Formats: sequence, structure tokens, C-alpha cells
Amino acid sequence: MSFVKRKTIWNAVGGGFSNPGESKVCRIGKHKVLVTRASRLDRYGNPVHTATYIRRDGSLGASCRSNGSATLTVSRALKKMGIDTK
Repeated sequence: MSFVKRKTIWNAVGGGFSNPGESKVCRIGKHKVLVTRASRLDRYGNPVHTATYIRRDGSLGASCRSNGSATLTVSRALKKMGIDTK
């Protein structure tokens, strides 16, 4: 089973985005993930991040949406694709 270190995710993504609607493709080791911040906040005032795994052929894989940090959202999307986080 393949895995990615949490520090690698943090170095690629960081804590999150400061601007609403911002998105970027993050390269985490040999994997690519599209991370997007929603244009609106949730009802508690927290930003909502969406992470979508990009397969090698360019198609989209598993997606995860959370009002937590962008790093946690990416970690959950990778876990849905069978990639563990250590």
C-alpha cells in the first residue's frame, strides 16, 4: 500500500487559502490533487475546502469536502483513493 507523509502534504498545500474561490493543483509526491476554497463560508464562518484527486490519465478520482483545514481535506481525499497518510 502506498503512503504519503503529512509533512509532504503540508509543504504542498499549506494551511489553506486566504481568498474565496481560489484553487490550485498541488503535487504531493507522485500524486496530484486539485484543492479549491468555496466562495462562501459555512454557517460558523469557517472556509470550506474541496480536494479532488487527479488520476494519471487526467480524469478526476475521489473527492472530499470539509470545513476543516485544506491539509486535512487532502488527506481524506487521498485516503478515499487508497493512499495512506503517515
